[in-house]
Amino acid sequence: MLTNILKRIWNDRSSNGWFFAELFIVFVILWYVIDFLFATLYVSHEPKGYDTRHVYHVTIGVNPVIRAEYHGKEEWTNTYLQVYRIIKEYPGVESATYYAGTIPYVKGGMFQGYTVDSTHVFAAYIRMVNKDFFDVFKVQMLDANLSEWDIISYPRAAVLSIDLADSLFHGKQKLSSFFKDYYSPEKKYNIGGITPRTKLTEYERYQPFIYVPTEDWMMQYISPSIAVRVKPEMEEGFMDRFMVDMRDKLNIGPFYFSQIQSYDENKEIHDTSINNYIRTSVAVLLFF
Repeated sequence: MLTNILKRIWNDRSSNGWFFAELFIVFVILWYVIDFLFATLYVSHEPKGYDTRHVYHVTIGVNPVIRAEYHGKEEWTNTYLQVYRIIKEYPGVESATYYAGTIPYVKGGMFQGYTVDSTHVFAAYIRMVNKDFFDVFKVQMLDANLSEWDIISYPRAAVLSIDLADSLFHGKQKLSSFFKDYYSPEKKYNIGGITPRTKLTEYERYQPFIYVPTEDWMMQYISPSIAVRVKPEMEEGFMDRFMVDMRDKLNIGPFYFSQIQSYDENKEIHDTSINNYIRTSVAVLLFF
């Protein structure tokens, strides 16, 4: 019977043009929707190179009235590090870090170019971090030796994603291989670690990444982001306890406690648009 129906449709094709046009349009829409959902599902299950579960972002504000008294001075750095230590020692905190540059689940990022021969330059997302960053975010390492991370003179250690290392050294990289900042050649680095490919969020493509140590000048002029990894057994009610206990304790010098937010919340906010696309695509698929 199906064969007869198809034959009849074909024989009457001259008068069924709109029918075939509608079938074609429906096919194109369904192909697009299914392709989008499959690709989205696939990339969302790829490892992103670090782990934000049980990790919280602590926002430290700066009082503009007394900022000038500390800005650009060693007192600024010392006071900021005092705030950081208090946070790090808070009950329930497994590890803590401060960092600047590209922040997870925040749109935009910081780029820099790197080179081996001063001719070929390769751009990468950059994060300036202290050594504890790799513990807080459980950054996966293919190879690493971070024993020289805190040495303040150049060449300094740096951690590269495998794709950036491949671009710079054509697959022949090894620990202690040297390269430099393309725009500030005096900043020379050696490979202290190599990570798997890394991406900004679950739904994005892999991007070249580099992690470099924080610098003294940076610490004297800005207040880097602070992130803490919370022990799983202490996580329930952690934010409420932290806000109550730290409201006054972190009011030191020009700094004050502003807010604490889990990276899961940041992810949910960041993913709002893509989740809307997914829901719309599923609705279209169910409709047809």
